[in-house]
Amino acid sequence: MKKADDDPPLCELKKATNGIMYIDPAGPERPETIRCEGKTYSRFMDFIYISKSAEELSEDEVLAVNKLREQFIQKMPHWEINISVRAKFLRVIDSLVINSVLEIGPDSNPLFPDSGHKFKEYFTADLDLESVDLLSSKGIKSFHFNLNAPLPLPDSSIDLVVALFVFQFPISIQQIKEIRRVVKPDGAVMANVYRRDQRSRDELRAQFLEVGLHCKVIPDGSHLCRDHEYWCLSVNEDSNLLRVVIEGMTNNDREK
Repeated sequence: MKKADDDPPLCELKKATNGIMYIDPAGPERPETIRCEGKTYSRFMDFIYISKSAEELSEDEVLAVNKLREQFIQKMPHWEINISVRAKFLRVIDSLVINSVLEIGPDSNPLFPDSGHKFKEYFTADLDLESVDLLSSKGIKSFHFNLNAPLPLPDSSIDLVVALFVFQFPISIQQIKEIRRVVKPDGAVMANVYRRDQRSRDELRAQFLEVGLHCKVIPDGSHLCRDHEYWCLSVNEDSNLLRVVIEGMTNNDREK
């Protein structure tokens, strides 16, 4: 029921789940916030409205947001931003001499969807069991990775961990410990971060540092999306791989 302080109704506003609303992304520019059923919702990814910050969403809410993103991404007004960031990651990864990659949170759209990559081992890990099953059916070694699930990988076995449009969502200390456990001492973690406020970013970096992962922050010189930056992490701050990743992420912006 409409409450007295609700905004004027948007006729196409739909409910995905409790706390998650959405509008057809093909429409005109949407307001930053709306009031609906007595709650304030903030716009997320052009057409999704959430009633709390992205890093506070529950697992079910994250799944609902990602399903909407996957369903409508090519209709999103700024969907080319996703393509640009993805292309940047691929250029940097292509420059690396590595054997093993773990991609976290690809949904059903991994960076390397077939066997044409150069790595000896390529794994994905995702919250969404449907995506895990789909990628597994395509021959990609894919694992379920929720806030408490361990990764079925040996210690210090991964050269590069990649998290593309993942760190805006909640990450548990258990997941951070698992990332630290599986990455090699001279390996690296590549990620992008946006939307989190400075306090939240500081807290997340502190959690990574607590388990021994040092973080180098690279501002997005292209300003592709709100408060966007790149994070490069490693156990060894003098790691050659980390140095090459940082140079690649920085030089890509300079070439723009």
